[in-house]
Amino acid sequence: MIDDKPSFPDDLVPADAPPSYDAITNANAPINVDSKNRPVNAMAGPSSSRSPAPSPSTQRAFHEGLAAQPSGFPYSWFSSRSSRETKSTITSLIRDLVRPPNSSLACNEILSSCAEACASYSLSLSSILQEKFCEGHTPLYWAIINKPRQTEEESEELLSALLRYSVPLTPSTISELRLACLVTSDQNLFRHLRRELKPLSGTDEMLLGAAGSDDVRVVDTNATEGAFAAEIKISQFQKRMRVGKEVEVEFIAQARLWRLSFFVSSHDRHRSPRRGSWCVGLSLMESSPPTWVDSRLIIQDQPVQDVIDGEQSKPKPTISLRIKSPGELVPTNAFARANQTKQIVVSLEESIMGQTLQFGGTSYIANDEVLRVRLETRLCKPGTECVIM
Repeated sequence: MIDDKPSFPDDLVPADAPPSYDAITNANAPINVDSKNRPVNAMAGPSSSRSPAPSPSTQRAFHEGLAAQPSGFPYSWFSSRSSRETKSTITSLIRDLVRPPNSSLACNEILSSCAEACASYSLSLSSILQEKFCEGHTPLYWAIINKPRQTEEESEELLSALLRYSVPLTPSTISELRLACLVTSDQNLFRHLRRELKPLSGTDEMLLGAAGSDDVRVVDTNATEGAFAAEIKISQFQKRMRVGKEVEVEFIAQARLWRLSFFVSSHDRHRSPRRGSWCVGLSLMESSPPTWVDSRLIIQDQPVQDVIDGEQSKPKPTISLRIKSPGELVPTNAFARANQTKQIVVSLEESIMGQTLQFGGTSYIANDEVLRVRLETRLCKPGTECVIM
């Protein structure tokens, strides 16, 4: 039992302050709501006006007193309000969570209390978190934009908590997350969130299962020349190409969102790969600035060690494909002018050993059925040779 408790003078108590401790101890017990089972309504549109923020004293009392109060404290505070007032308070608290300097220490408690209040008033916290009430963007967007990189684990705890209470994500929210990763050039976070930002197709999900996934690691090899290298691992490459006819990966490099795809050509066109040939395509995705591209795709032989004599077979020549743009490369959702292109397409058959990727038992794919690819790229007009520094 607490004998001494802080008190406000009557003229300093804010109108929307939390109830006193005496009132808290007599409040009903908190409602136990499982956030995974609560109903999720359709996402509401952007707010037409900014929600009024609670006074600084209210925010300070809420944040500082949360850990010391009984578990029913936040819910008891919310319970005396109307649905509109409750939503206004929730949005203000969430805005405060994602503004710098943000701390993830109390984010789980605050979001849990917000979820309880939403359940009581038939509100959807998932929908609220996906509304664009923070300067035209969702709280998830700002959680990424303001994520400090020096404290990676703590800063990702806030984003993870917001994501847990936001599912299922709408296409609009997914676009917001992709844009935020692009704005911050955060390939590591984009890679970590790949399942949320680029869900597997139904075919890939059947072939790979829940655990299977591709992986991309990017290294900026020469920032002054816009050069980078991407190390790519593609699981079940041959099986996915034969069944789904296409495999693609996305990654962020040099402030752009890229898509590298392998696909089976489905039509015969002038100056295009013949029907049925296996091809590789490179393109830019949404919100990426146009650029010239000069790159090469490198696939090395994966020699297998002989079980009998313990020696490796002699490696075959490296597959090297030049991928260069005939004009500026623009995003696939942008309008392409006469001197611009939306995708660079090259047939694997342009390399002597490239077409062997179709054959069973090819030594360019390891025993784990993973295709390992290196994409070396410079953002410049193609010259006579592709040289990546």
